[in-house]
Amino acid sequence: MERNNIYQLLGLAYRARSLVWGYRAVKKAWERKKVFMVIMAEDTSTALKEKILSWGRREGIPVWIFGTKEELGRAIGKRPCGLLAFTHRDWAERLKGIKKPGGG
Repeated sequence: MERNNIYQLLGLAYRARSLVWGYRAVKKAWERKKVFMVIMAEDTSTALKEKILSWGRREGIPVWIFGTKEELGRAIGKRPCGLLAFTHRDWAERLKGIKKPGGG
């Protein structure tokens, strides 16, 4: 059930223009200090995972590894994508309020 709630929240945040997707858009938002949380697909490359996790630790931004590229893309009505970022704090806080499947 929680997985579905997370996918629904991602879709709502995207439609509210509070979520960016894809590496370039996330990087641009990150450089502008507009990222409050990152969701990264489980099937994202190891190199990208390490890079994003390092950014998150350095900047104090939570990074969740969750779902597949296909599932994340479907949640926001787009093609498969491995990287999403919340650009508004309220949406990130809502997601943090949902228990992440797997306990992490």
